Amino acid sequence: MPPTSTDIKSPDQMRGQRHHHVLDATTYLLAYDPASDDQDLLVAAYHLLRAHTWHKTLTGQPSRGVDLPALRAAASELGNALNTFDTLIRHHNAARRSIDQADQAAATLRTDLQGRVDATRQLLNRGPGTEADNAAA
Repeated sequence: MPPTSTDIKSPDQMRGQRHHHVLDATTYLLAYDPASDDQDLLVAAYHLLRAHTWHKTLTGQPSRGVDLPALRAAASELGNALNTFDTLIRHHNAARRSIDQADQAAATLRTDLQGRVDATRQLLNRGPGTEADNAAA
């Protein structure tokens, strides 16, 4: 039994250990792991699906020409998939911005804490003094 689309994260799980596999005229499997694979793989898969849809539509009913309802349905499905892809990209970019902001905040906090540690060390290095000396420092 072939894996479902949500199970495939590695080409090792695919027949022939490839990133993609066509099961039938309407089922295309893609091994994609967002943690390690480049987004170009998804773009390439989108273009392959688009070409496959055109081929299937244009060759499906040669006696009657182009099957426009099938073409519209396929275009709608691809448009929905592309919208989902765009949503994922937006979430990915927002997460990157959040991580960058957290990195900047952490660096600022680290600098502030280092300054406080240095100031505390200077006070400790002065040694014990009178209460008036300590208040003046």
